[in-house]
Amino acid sequence: MCLLLSHPLIAPLNRLLQPSKYLVEIGRVALVDFGPDAGKLVTIVDVIDQNRALVDGTPGGVTRQAIQFKRLRLTKFRLDIPHGTSSKVVKKAYAAQEIDSKFASTPLAIRLKQRSLVSTCWRVGGVQRGRKF
Repeated sequence: MCLLLSHPLIAPLNRLLQPSKYLVEIGRVALVDFGPDAGKLVTIVDVIDQNRALVDGTPGGVTRQAIQFKRLRLTKFRLDIPHGTSSKVVKKAYAAQEIDSKFASTPLAIRLKQRSLVSTCWRVGGVQRGRKF
C-alpha cells in the first residue's frame, strides 16, 4: 500500500486521504475550496452536525450560511469569538487580527495565487492552440 501511495501519479491524492492538522472549532478561519464562493475566507460560527457548519464570511463577501466541511480548507488562524455570535462581532474580530494580510503571506495563499495566474494564461491562449480542426 505504501508503494502505491508514493507513486508520482497518485501522490496528489494523498491530501484527500490525510486528516487536517487543524481542529474544527468555533472561530476557525477556513478557505472555501469549491463552489460559488471558492477562494474566499469564512469563519466557523457554529457546528451544525458532523458534516456541516454555520459560517460567516462578512469581510470576504460570503453570506452567513451552512456549508459542508468537505468544501472547507481549514487554516491556522482562529478568532476568539463566542458560540453563535453575530456578523458584526465576527467582522470586528476579523479586522482586529488582520486575517486578510496574515493569510496573504501564507504558502497556501501564494500557491493559490500562482495557480490562478497560470490557469488564466492557459485559458487565454492554451485552448485555441490545443484545438484541432
